[in-house]
Amino acid sequence: MSKRNSRMNRVLRLLSLVGGVVVLLFSIYWSQDGFNFDVAGDAGYSTLAVIGGYSLAIVVTIIQFVFSTNFRELNPSLLLFGFLAYGYSIWTNASGITHWQGTNTNSYGAWFLGFCVDGVPEPLIAWALGESLSGDFVGNVWNTLKGLVGTVLDGNSEPLQKREPSFHSESQPVLQNQSHKGKGRGFYEAQRGKSASAPNLSDTNPKINRFNGFGE
Repeated sequence: MSKRNSRMNRVLRLLSLVGGVVVLLFSIYWSQDGFNFDVAGDAGYSTLAVIGGYSLAIVVTIIQFVFSTNFRELNPSLLLFGFLAYGYSIWTNASGITHWQGTNTNSYGAWFLGFCVDGVPEPLIAWALGESLSGDFVGNVWNTLKGLVGTVLDGNSEPLQKREPSFHSESQPVLQNQSHKGKGRGFYEAQRGKSASAPNLSDTNPKINRFNGFGE
C-alpha cells in the first residue's frame, strides 16, 4: 500500500469514527425524545423522565454494540435482547424524528431515517477501529435466522436418525463372527502343538482345513 492510500485510509477511518459518533448522538437524542412512543416529544417531560429516556437510550446502544460483535460469543439471551434493543431504538427514533418534523409529518420518512440512524453507527465505528469483520447487525441477524431454520429442519429429520441404529446392528454379527474365528484358530493352534504326532489331522478334518486357509 502506498503512502497516499495509507493516508487516505487513516483519514477515512477518522472521519468514519467522527461520523459514527455524531449519528449515534442523534440516535440517542431521538430515542429519548420518542420515549413516550408519541409525537408529543419532550414537551411535557419531567426531569426524571428525560433522565430515564437518556439512560435507556444509552443502555440500548450498548446492547446494540454487543449484538454487533462476534456471533459465536453471543448467547441466546444476548441475541434476543439485541433484537429487542434494535426494535425499541428504531421505534423511539421514528417517534422522535416525527416530533422534529413538526406539523408536516412523514411517517415513512421517519421510519426509514430512524432505521438508518440506528443501524449505521455500530458498523461505521467498528470499521474505523478495525473491527468491522468481527461481527455486525445484518450478519448476526442472518446467522440467527439460519440457525433457527436449521434447528427446525433438524427436528424433522427423524428417519435419518432411525437409520443409524440399524447400521450398528448390522456390524455386530461381523464382530461376533470374527471373535469366534479368533477363538477357533487359537484352539486349533493349541491342539496342533499337542498332536504333533498326527501330521495328517488337517487332511481328515475339512473344518480345520478351512481355518488354516483363512488364517494363513
